[in-house]
Amino acid sequence: MRWDPPRIVLLVASVILSMNVGVGMWWIGVVGSLLFFGCVVVLIGRVAVFGRDVWERLVVGSLAVFGTSTIFLVGLYLSVGRLDERMILLTLWLVTIGCLLVGSGRVMCFFPCPSIERNQPWLFSAISLLASLLLISLMVLARTDIPLVSPWNLFGPEPFVLLFVAIVSAILAARERDDDVPLIGWMFVTFSALSVSAIVYAIGFGFDPFLHRAAEEALVQTGVVEPVRLLYSGQYVIVAALHHLTGLSVKLIDIWLVPVVESLWLPIMATLGFEHGWGLTRRQARMWWIGILAIPFMLATFTVPFTVTYVLFLGFMVAYPWVARAPRVCFASVMLALVAAVLFHPLLAVPLLVFLFFERLVVGRQSFLARIAFIAAAVLLVGLTVPAMLAIASHTNLGGSLRLLVTKLPDFFRLFASPYWGPYPYIPWALDFLYDFRYWLPIVVFLTSLVVVCACTSVRANARGHLTFSLGLLLTIWGASTLFTFEGIIQHEQLEFALRLLQALYTFALPPLVVVFARLHRFEFGRVFLLALLVVVVWFFSYPQYNLKYPFFSPGVSAVDVEGVHLIEEASQGEPYLVLSHQLMSAAAIQEFGFAHTYRYEGQEILWYAIPTGGSLYGLYTSTIYEGPSQEAYLRMAQETGVRRIYFAAPAYWAWTPELLAELEEGADRLLNQEGMTIYEFTSFDIYDEDAGN
Repeated sequence: MRWDPPRIVLLVASVILSMNVGVGMWWIGVVGSLLFFGCVVVLIGRVAVFGRDVWERLVVGSLAVFGTSTIFLVGLYLSVGRLDERMILLTLWLVTIGCLLVGSGRVMCFFPCPSIERNQPWLFSAISLLASLLLISLMVLARTDIPLVSPWNLFGPEPFVLLFVAIVSAILAARERDDDVPLIGWMFVTFSALSVSAIVYAIGFGFDPFLHRAAEEALVQTGVVEPVRLLYSGQYVIVAALHHLTGLSVKLIDIWLVPVVESLWLPIMATLGFEHGWGLTRRQARMWWIGILAIPFMLATFTVPFTVTYVLFLGFMVAYPWVARAPRVCFASVMLALVAAVLFHPLLAVPLLVFLFFERLVVGRQSFLARIAFIAAAVLLVGLTVPAMLAIASHTNLGGSLRLLVTKLPDFFRLFASPYWGPYPYIPWALDFLYDFRYWLPIVVFLTSLVVVCACTSVRANARGHLTFSLGLLLTIWGASTLFTFEGIIQHEQLEFALRLLQALYTFALPPLVVVFARLHRFEFGRVFLLALLVVVVWFFSYPQYNLKYPFFSPGVSAVDVEGVHLIEEASQGEPYLVLSHQLMSAAAIQEFGFAHTYRYEGQEILWYAIPTGGSLYGLYTSTIYEGPSQEAYLRMAQETGVRRIYFAAPAYWAWTPELLAELEEGADRLLNQEGMTIYEFTSFDIYDEDAGN
C-alpha cells in the first residue's frame, strides 16, 4: 500500500473522530468529519472513475459512501435491535480500512479539486455571491419564533429581487467563464433559495419534521426507536451517526441535512446529467441547469425521510441517461445509493430503482422485441410498485379492490383540481393571474414535455426512458389514489401519497424542456431574464403563502406553543393527562418531551397530545371545536386511558368562536392563562365515575 496524502489524512481523521466520540467537542467533530468524508469520497471516486471528470469522481464516491454507510448501519440496527456509539465506531473503522486497502494500485498524490483559472472575468461571479449572501442575511434578520403563517409576510420585494439578481449573475458567470467557479457559485445560490424555512422559522418548520426529530433524539439517547422497523430507519441512523461523529445537536443536523446536501448535490448532478446524458455542452449545462427548479419545490426544502429520496430523485431524473450508460462501478454506486434511499422512504425510491435497472437493461439491446419487452416490464413494474407496497402496509387485498380503480376514478381526477379559490370578492387581478399561472404551469409543462421528447431530435434519444417512467408513474398514481383508505389519517390527507408522486411526475417533465431551451440560438439574454423570473416566481410558491387568494391559516410552531406545553406539564403535577390541541402545539410538546406519554385507547396506542395520525384523540379535539366540550366524551376518554386531567389549549392567535370559549370556561375546573394562550383544565372525573356507578 502506498501512503499518499488522502490515505494519511483519512487515518488521522479516523483517530481524531474515535477519540472525540463521547466527548462531543463539536469543532473537532466537524473538522474531523469533513476530513474523513472528504478523503473517503476521494479514494472511492478515483478508483471507480479513474481519470475522468473531477466532479464525476466526487459524485460516484459520495453515492458509494452514502449507500454503504446507510445499509450497514441499518443492518446493524435491525439485527442487534439498537444503535450506539460502539456501532458507529465499528462502521467508521470498517470504512477506513476498506478505503485504505481499495485500489492501492491506482494512486494519485493529490486531492481532486475544482479548476479555478486566473485572468477570467470575476464580475458576475462576485455579484451572484454577494446577492446570495445578502439574501441569507435578510433571512437571518427576519428569523422569528412568532406564530408565522408565511415567511413572505415578513418581507417586501427585496428577497425576490436578490434571488433574481443572483440567478441572472450566476447564468452570466457560467457564460463568461470556462472553469469551475460558476458551479461553486451555483451552490451558494441554491443554498440561499432552499434555506428560507430553515432560517426564518426559529423553532421549526412544518409538523412531520418534529415527529422524525423526536425519533432521532430517542435513538441517540436510548439506542432504539420503538417499534424497531425498517421504514424511516435510514434517516434515523444517519442523523444519529452524524451526531455522534460531529458532536452537533440532532436538531441542527436534522434541520440542515437536506438544504446543505441538496445545495451541493443538485448543481453538480444536474450539470453532469445534462452534459453526459442529454448532450449539452459543459457551458450550456452550467448556464441552464437551474431550469429543473421551474416547478415548485417545497419537498426539497426541509428534512423528512421522503424529502431525502425526493432530493436524490431530482438529481437522477436529469442524470438517468448518463447513469444507464455509465461504467459498471458507477452504476453500482448509484443502485447502492437508491437501495439506501429505500431505507429512508420507499414511496419514490423503489419506482426509481426499478426504472433505472430496466433502463440499464435496455441500453445496447439490438433486438426490437427484447427492447419492447423490457420497456413494457419497466412500465408495469413501476406502475405496480407503490400500490403493492401500500397494500402490504395497509393490509389491503388488491384482488378484491381492483374495482375501485374505476369506481373511485373521481379521486384520481381530483388530484388535478385547483386548490386555489377566491372567498373574497375583490382579489387583485395580478394575484388571480399569478395563482392561475401556478395551477396551469405543471400541467402545461408535463404535456409539453411529452410532445417535445417525441418531436424534437435534440432529445429524442431519451424519449424511451422519459415516456417509460412517466407512464409508469402515472399508473402508480392512479392506483395509489383509488385503491386505498388509510386508517388513522384524516380525510384531507388520504391522497397525500398520490400527491407526492404527482409532484415528482410534473418535475420529471422538466429536463427535456431545459435541453430544448438551452439549444435555442436566439434571444440569449431574453432567455436568461425569462428563466430567472420563472424560478423566482416558483420560489414564491415553494414556501407557505397567506394572502387573499390563499387565505388558509396554518401558522408554524411558536414560542407561545412551547411555553404552553411547559405550563401544562407543570400544572399536571406528575399525574397522567391528555391535551386537546392543534397539531403545531402537539409538535412543540414532542420536541420538548419526546414521546413521553402514550395510552391505550380503542385498541390503539395514542400519544398524550392530539395529532391527526394518532388515533381518536384528534377526533375528540375536532368534535370539541365544532360541537363544544362534552363531559361525557371526556369521561369515557379518561376512564379508558386512566388519565386524571384533560386540557384544551386555545392560543390567542387562532380564531375561536365566543360561544366555544364560553362553553369551555363554563365546563372547565380551572383556567391556566399565559400571554397568548388560555388552557382549560378538566379534572372532575371522580365525580362522574360515582355518578356513572349509580
